[in-house]
This record gives sequence, structure tokens and C-alpha cells, in this order.
Amino acid sequence: MEAWRNSDEPIYLCKSSEIEQKLAEYGLHYYQGRIIGASSSPATKELNAIIRSKDILSLKIEFDRALDSIESDPAASITAACSIFEAFCNVYIEDENLQKPTKLGAKTLWQVVQTHLKVHPAEKMDENLKRILGGLASVVDGMTFLRNKSSSAHGRGRSSYRVEPRHARLAVNSAHALVLFLLEVWEHRKTHRVAKDPS
Repeated sequence: MEAWRNSDEPIYLCKSSEIEQKLAEYGLHYYQGRIIGASSSPATKELNAIIRSKDILSLKIEFDRALDSIESDPAASITAACSIFEAFCNVYIEDENLQKPTKLGAKTLWQVVQTHLKVHPAEKMDENLKRILGGLASVVDGMTFLRNKSSSAHGRGRSSYRVEPRHARLAVNSAHALVLFLLEVWEHRKTHRVAKDPS
């Protein structure tokens, strides 16, 4: 499967896709390292469909990397979970012609996107929405901290935290839910802009 997925030959890509579709029918997914396990969360499935329909390559790369390494390399999976969020922010900033922050990172990219997409808790009147949107900031902080302290993104010291597949799954599912929500808000805003444009 790994060879087929990385092949330039359409026939092998088609074969791997057929196998993945058949596994999905039974709620299963193929993970790198010859592992077949339970399929992903609803947010992950929906995000996968959107990424592939819109052909957002930078998100697709991190999406696949995160899922493929949950069991075999949880630390790398956590890196990819944070990277898919950063990739979304970069795509959003570029597509909306916004000014990139001078210091690139999940937190600074998030500040630009959060403000422009109007998903800052202070902008919402409903208390329950404020709590959920405040939680999004906690997800970004948590992913960044976990990546910096325990993932494969940076060299590890003597006392680095040992991450397990369950930690990687939490980070991946959280990142996917967040990116899915942001993509949906972005699409809603674009549709609204078109509807308001008299031309």
C-alpha cells in the first residue's frame, strides 16, 4: 500500500484508493506500517472530503501524515496535527490577501485568521458560543505545547514526555475538528460575500 500510494502510476493509485474505499465500508482505515484499524471521527471524514474536493495539497499532505502515523509514530502524528492547522492558516492568509505575521507559528497565524474570520470569543454575544470559541484557543495552545515538548518537530531532551497513540488521536481529532469548522466558516463567509455583490 505504501508503494502504491507514493507511486506516480495511476493504476496503483487507483488500486490503493479502491482498497481504502472497501475498508471504509466496514468502518476501517489503512494506516502506514501495515496496520488496519478503526476508521476516524466524523470530523476527520468530513475534512477529508472537503480537502480532496477543493484540492488543497498542503492540507492533504499533513492530513495523510497525521492519520498514517498515529499508531506507528505518535510524535510525528502530533507534529502533523499542528501542521495541518498551520497549513490552513497559511492558505487562508494567502487566499484572502492578508498580511502574514513576521513571526510564523500556530499562535501568531491563528491571531490573524481568528480576527479576520470573526471567530474571536469577544465578537459573539451568546455565552455558550463564547465558551466554545474560547476553547478553540485552548486547542491551539495545547497542540502547540504538545508539539514543542513531545513531538518529532524538535529535538528531545532527556525528560521528554512519551506520547502514546491515544494522545496523538486526541491531537489529530481536535485539529481536524478545528480546521473543519474554520473551512466551513470561511465557505459561509465567501457565499455571503457573493450573495451581497450586486454584480
